[in-house]
Amino acid sequence: MTLERPLRVRFDISEETLAVLVESKSFKNLAAEVRVVLTDGLRHLLGRSFRTEINLEEALTPVYKKSGKIPAPVKGRSWRHSW
Repeated sequence: MTLERPLRVRFDISEETLAVLVESKSFKNLAAEVRVVLTDGLRHLLGRSFRTEINLEEALTPVYKKSGKIPAPVKGRSWRHSW
């Protein structure tokens, strides 16, 4: 008998995930001032982990509001880590 556990997901904001975001094509297509505001806002969340996507979105909402309209590819970029 094989018993498989469901994969757990954690959402991390780290230097690594921020670097992936900054190098993404969708991020580079944003206006320069939006990139600065978004990057500064995310730096305040460095080192934080979230167990649910809802908790992550709650933490990111103020950052997104300051940045203005953020495309979906940028919002969903690289916060997910499986463990």
